[in-house]
This record gives sequence, structure tokens and C-alpha cells, in this order.
Amino acid sequence: MTTATVTDAAATPHWPALLHQQNVDELLYLENNQDWEQLLAASYLLNLGDRLVDSAGTIWGLTFRNRQVQLLMSGMIPLSELQQLIQAHALLDGSCCVSKLQINSITEAIQFVKSLS
Repeated sequence: MTTATVTDAAATPHWPALLHQQNVDELLYLENNQDWEQLLAASYLLNLGDRLVDSAGTIWGLTFRNRQVQLLMSGMIPLSELQQLIQAHALLDGSCCVSKLQINSITEAIQFVKSLS
């Protein structure tokens, strides 16, 4: 089983979170650490360049070391970038009028993706 480590032991993702896989418009909603651990069990689905966006807006880049996923804090996601990701995800999901979609907070964005799941 693959495990994840965080480079700063005091810093951990705030749940819920979204997984944004590199070059994929679909976002994966993760309710809690248990969902994350289940995803890690299928670590072949994860790639270098994928990133986790947590409910605080922190971006966690995924790296791999000795077959273990490591999360590296790499800043905060701008709301405008998150809105673009949400719009692409909603379009892929078949939602109409996604260009009119306005996201006002990280929490709202995560809840919107959850509602599409």
C-alpha cells in the first residue's frame, strides 16, 4: 500500500479537498483523509504534476519518493484559477451555461464539485 507524507509535519491538508490531475479537466472530490487514503491505495492513478487543492485554498503538489506519495505545499490557488478549473469540470460533466458560473469562495467551489458527483 502506498502512503503519503507531508514535508512539513505541522502542515496537513484541510478537508474536504479537490484532486486536480495534470492534463485532465475532471476534478475529484475528496471528503476526508479516509477518501485520500483510499485513493492512495490505487496510487497508479496519481502522477507527478497532480495537485490537491484543500478547503483552505492551499495547493499541495504530488511528488513520489520510494513509491510513496509526498505532498508539498506550493502556495495558494487564486480564486480565478479555481473558477476556471470548476468551469472545465462542469462542462465535462455536461452542465450548461458554465461560462456564467461564478465562484465566490474556495468552500463554494468545493461544494459545487461535490454537488456534481
